[in-house]
Amino acid sequence: MSHFAEARILVVDDEPDVLAAYGSVFSGIVAKAEDELETIANTLFESASTKPKTSTTVAGVDLCRQGEEALRWIEARQDEKSQYPIAFIDMRIPPGINGLETAKRLRQISPDINIVVVTGYSDHPPHQLAAEVGGADRLFYLVKPFNPDELLQLATALIHRWNSERMAAAASSEREARTLELEREIAQLRAQVNAKPEPAVSNGVIIDRLDSQSALPPPQAKDVAFREGRAAYGRRDGLAFCPYSALKQPELFLSWVAGYRSLDNDV
Repeated sequence: MSHFAEARILVVDDEPDVLAAYGSVFSGIVAKAEDELETIANTLFESASTKPKTSTTVAGVDLCRQGEEALRWIEARQDEKSQYPIAFIDMRIPPGINGLETAKRLRQISPDINIVVVTGYSDHPPHQLAAEVGGADRLFYLVKPFNPDELLQLATALIHRWNSERMAAAASSEREARTLELEREIAQLRAQVNAKPEPAVSNGVIIDRLDSQSALPPPQAKDVAFREGRAAYGRRDGLAFCPYSALKQPELFLSWVAGYRSLDNDV
């Protein structure tokens, strides 16, 4: 069972019999107390129900006779969790604002709501409605009289679409938040790297020993490298253990190699 605990359906029509018909059609998808208990039980216990459920349920249906009343319903629930994925609005709802004006104001309050314009007349063609109400991808046209099964199917499909869009938006927001977090981490790492001291330079010779950060004059640095090369040969470390970079410190590298090979000459 797909239960949308925050979703409510809004209906605006000035005829009591029509509102009653809406209430009858949608009564099957309004969650009852036992439905909610069953949903909780299925969440807690895998085998609570052996019969698969495929129906859709919502929190409730709000039936309004005037456009102003519908707008008050929407505004009153702006600070609550309850939301309206869909509104069915009749075009002729005297004596207050008409259905077109109601739809326009409703779109301003709730931009993501699916609006189904219901009318028995052709005085508001679809292209005009789309131009004035806005959000053409969330605007639909239903002509009276309509089939109850088709009405229920349309409502169910739009509720599922609304929920999918909400989930996609939430996932996108989560990805954006994670991206920002990674960007902050990268910026912190970059700042740490930039804060590391630069290799010491003395007369154009870089002293960048792996085990020492001291800066030595070029002649003394070469002497140190030469002696370390001789010591490495004595330990039988091999040329691979040279602590200097052949690319960044060529003079020290060559001095180390010269010291390493000097013992071969002595032998």
